[in-house]
Amino acid sequence: FYTVPAVLSEIRDAVSRKHLEDFQLRLQSLNNKQIETRTPSQEAVRAMSEFARKTGDYAQLSGVDLQVLALLYDLEVEAAKLYNNGNISHVRREPKRVL
Repeated sequence: FYTVPAVLSEIRDAVSRKHLEDFQLRLQSLNNKQIETRTPSQEAVRAMSEFARKTGDYAQLSGVDLQVLALLYDLEVEAAKLYNNGNISHVRREPKRVL
């Protein structure tokens, strides 16, 4: 499981923190995994920002939202390098409909 550091810093109240701790303990006990935090590349943040502007979603997305989308993009590129000879043609560069 991956997330950006800002997502974890947004979890402030005690109940939510407890849920997060419980989830992390379950992950650890089930398959020896943890939530890994990563900062997305600037290239990915830029790509997601441009895409969101073209779809008209940019104004509704927070900086953290864009970071999460950018991290997803980075992970997809990494997976494509490992399993698809670097081919990311399945990832749209342009939205179907531009506003």
